[in-house]
Amino acid sequence: MDKHLEEFLINLKDDKTKEKIRQYMESNPEERLLIESELGFYDSPIHTFPETSKFELPIANDESLKNIYEDHQRHLKSYDDINEQLQISKESREILKEQLAKMEKQIFELTDTNAKLKVQIFEVRKSSNEAKKESNFSKILAILSIIISILIAVIPRILNTR
Repeated sequence: MDKHLEEFLINLKDDKTKEKIRQYMESNPEERLLIESELGFYDSPIHTFPETSKFELPIANDESLKNIYEDHQRHLKSYDDINEQLQISKESREILKEQLAKMEKQIFELTDTNAKLKVQIFEVRKSSNEAKKESNFSKILAILSIIISILIAVIPRILNTR
C-alpha cells in the first residue's frame, strides 16, 4: 500500500471518513482486511503477533536425542539402500542395453542369412527346372532314337517284301 495513504489512515480520527473508507472497502474486498487493520477496526494490525508469544524449543534429554539420532540413522540407511538400488538399476540397464545390441546384431545376421538362403533356394529351383527341361529333352531324344531304330529295322523289311 502507498506510504502516504498508510500514514493518512493511521492518523484518521473522524468516524465519517472511516465510514466512507468502509464503503470503499466493501467495493474492494482485496484491500479490506489491510485497510480495516490500519484503521483500527481490529485490536491489532494484520500480520503482527503479540510480543509475549515466543516459540521455544523443549529441552531435549538424552533419551530424546538418542531417538532422534536413531531415526536419523534409519533415514540415512534407507537413503543408502535407495541409492544402492538405483545403482543396481543403472548397472542392469547397461547390461540390458548390451544384450539388446547383441540381439540386434544377431537379428541382422539372421536376416542376412535368410536372404542368402532364399537366393540359394531360387537358384536350386531354377537349376531344377532346367534339369527337368533337360530330362524331358533327353526323354524325347530317347523316344526318337527308339523310333528311328525301329524305322531302320522295319523299312528294309518293308522294302524287301515288295
